[in-house]
Amino acid sequence: MYNQVVIELGYFKFHRNCLAYEYLIDAIILVCKDKKYLKNFKKLLYVDIAKKYNTKPENVLWSISKLLRIMYINTDEKIIKQYFKLYYYERPSVKAFIMYVSKRVEQKLFDKSTKQKKLTKIS
Repeated sequence: MYNQVVIELGYFKFHRNCLAYEYLIDAIILVCKDKKYLKNFKKLLYVDIAKKYNTKPENVLWSISKLLRIMYINTDEKIIKQYFKLYYYERPSVKAFIMYVSKRVEQKLFDKSTKQKKLTKIS
């Protein structure tokens, strides 16, 4: 799953060598694995990521927010509009970004597993 998340994030121009990028990857993976995180990012998702990295949930949110702000500046608006299927340019919130990317990751992993099963049945 980690590799699929990195592939999805590859559509955007992120600073990949910072801790915030790892926080974002972890957030997407956790949302993919357990939908309970969708209920409350601040009390559930950011807390669990903060525990992993021995930091505060506020730091996790702040870091991801800053990472996304910089990405929106560095990534062409057309790419963002196309990826998120937007009619006009807008910047999705942190929660919207994580939710949308996690859905795409899940769909691609599902498509891969379905394709793999079909190939196994044929052979």
